[in-house]
Amino acid sequence: MSNAEGSDLYHEEDFEIDIKKLKPLEVIEKGLFNIVQKAELTKGSIRLPVVLKSASKQEDAKQQRMILDELQVLTNIKKHPSILAFVGVVLSTENNVSIVSEYPENGCLLEFLRNHQDSFKDQLENEEDSGFYVHRQLALRSIYLTTDKTIRIGDLGLARRNDDKNYYRIVHKDLPLPFHWLAPETLGSHKFTEKSDVWSFAVCLYELFTLGKMPYDGVEDVLKYLERGRRLPKPENCHQEIYNFMLTCWNMDPVKRPKFSDCEKFFENHLQQFAKGVLESVKERLESAIEHQKQLEAFAK
Repeated sequence: MSNAEGSDLYHEEDFEIDIKKLKPLEVIEKGLFNIVQKAELTKGSIRLPVVLKSASKQEDAKQQRMILDELQVLTNIKKHPSILAFVGVVLSTENNVSIVSEYPENGCLLEFLRNHQDSFKDQLENEEDSGFYVHRQLALRSIYLTTDKTIRIGDLGLARRNDDKNYYRIVHKDLPLPFHWLAPETLGSHKFTEKSDVWSFAVCLYELFTLGKMPYDGVEDVLKYLERGRRLPKPENCHQEIYNFMLTCWNMDPVKRPKFSDCEKFFENHLQQFAKGVLESVKERLESAIEHQKQLEAFAK
């Protein structure tokens, strides 16, 4: 494939899916740069629901490059139960590339929270912490839910790794930036370290505990708001201990923010203390997700 020439993007024989086995169905989302559809992947008499992601304009070189960028990440990243499983790639023409991924039955986490506020409010008021703890993602709109409510991180088109293995994102200069989720130091550089994603992670927690409220709603200049020492307020049903931890994630000095390993330890300890049953349920679901992804990979071959 000419677009991937000279790169370590993928080997077609390892990931390519016969287009005849794929039946596109309804459009899930249509954006400026890509279109996402539900589709069916068939193998004998078995039909498997999947997601088909393509460039909105197949003839647009920039949009194709974005699909290829995401494909490169998906074929190189290690499988993880919290990442939307990559199934394969469809090559209909030399310049027409589509990504096939696991289908998250419950859709986008942000919309799920907004559509089920009453049930979540009951849980929060009873201090039964939700198991939807997420990491390394800019916003809840890029996080999805399977049938059993296990999260999957998607939309990895902007993800990269640099030579010293620190996770970062390079945002295309012509793409709109979701600045309400971004750490202050990234607004000029467009370079994202682990510590800047920790800031975004805490904004995701704010979204979770407010059941989908827009961060900094009504604030005209977010950067000035932050520089004056102000932060997102404590959500009504958020445990004080969790909010205190969120504040450490919003330190203006990236060096003083926790690492993701620290975030994992904090929430594991918190759940162990306040919601041990939820912690055990999360671990079981992640183990189940690993098995599901293995079956999905085997089915696509």
